[in-house]
Amino acid sequence: MPPRRSFLGALIFGVGVVASLVFAFYNLKPLIESATAEAEGVTTINTASFELLQYFVPPIIAFWLSRRVRGRGRLARRLRRVHFFTTIGWVVAVGMLSMLMVSHGDTSGLTGIWLVAMFGTLLGGALWMPLQTLFSAAFLAVWVKGTRRMRQSYPPELPSPGH
Repeated sequence: MPPRRSFLGALIFGVGVVASLVFAFYNLKPLIESATAEAEGVTTINTASFELLQYFVPPIIAFWLSRRVRGRGRLARRLRRVHFFTTIGWVVAVGMLSMLMVSHGDTSGLTGIWLVAMFGTLLGGALWMPLQTLFSAAFLAVWVKGTRRMRQSYPPELPSPGH
């Protein structure tokens, strides 16, 4: 593997980690501010189509990139597995917390488990894009780095003894 590709892969992963941290900070800042505010406030969720698109595009890109690194060795295989189970687990956990919130119905008296469910849902939504960005950067780094497994070459067929 050329050192330039290895460096480029590490650089891409490093930029992805920094971008994920920036996304996480940007997305968590309003949530932390609303949790520490003394005044009673309600956090609103914008359901515009563009805003909802941000929840679907990152995992599609990450899964597309994961398909590109399919034959790139043990690291790629493990990374694909971790991404798949993390994404599924995240969707199930946030979905269950959201259903718990919807089943509560009355949002005026959020206390105890309902408050935890609300913040868990908001936290899951806020960290969704940074998580998918991190996995996308990792897949892209593995893709750029290379190390595709070579297909085993078989010796050419020998002519039959009768010819």
